[in-house]
Amino acid sequence: MPISPHQKIINTIVREAFKPIGVKRKGQSRVWLDDNGLWTTVIEFQPSRWKKGTSLNIAVCFQWYPKEYYSFDVRFFREIKFVEFESEEQFKHQVQVLVDEAKPIILHIRNLFSDKKSLKEHVINKLNENSSIWSKYNRGMVCLISGDIDQAIQFFQQVTDDIEDREWTKEVKGIAQKLLKVLASEENYLPFIESLVNKSRELKKLKPYSISKI
Repeated sequence: MPISPHQKIINTIVREAFKPIGVKRKGQSRVWLDDNGLWTTVIEFQPSRWKKGTSLNIAVCFQWYPKEYYSFDVRFFREIKFVEFESEEQFKHQVQVLVDEAKPIILHIRNLFSDKKSLKEHVINKLNENSSIWSKYNRGMVCLISGDIDQAIQFFQQVTDDIEDREWTKEVKGIAQKLLKVLASEENYLPFIESLVNKSRELKKLKPYSISKI
């Protein structure tokens, strides 16, 4: 199937901007990934069902829960206005504007999350008003990664006590319970986190990650 002119423009401009900073395209999709081991920045040039064009979403997907898809765990940017394809020159300019907005955000996230203290502070603050089981789980994980065991235990306890009882929550609660058990025994918790991360990465066809890098 031939590539449409607007899709070709997106591919070309994004590739030229992102390749030098190591951001790679996910297959033939409109999603680009900045893989950082424990977490991946997801940059989506979102299409529309009704119009030719794109909008832009940037979020972080944490890799410490095994799943084959990329979730938007912490959002950093969402372009509400849809950029519609009207002509090649017009669309090239507007896609370049989106890319120019995206690039510094990607580099900012790398810098922000490479420091365990700033990772914890940002995620705790960002998800503070989110009462979902995922918010509790992710806040527990950033506390654990940063070495704040007591606060991690509080969040994991909230996960296990969550009233959500749909089938998929049982696995989330099960992992939280295992983490609580490991922390109570004062065993090294890093191998367990590494196993979760690498299971998630394997499902996404990403290379293994060594937890010793954190």
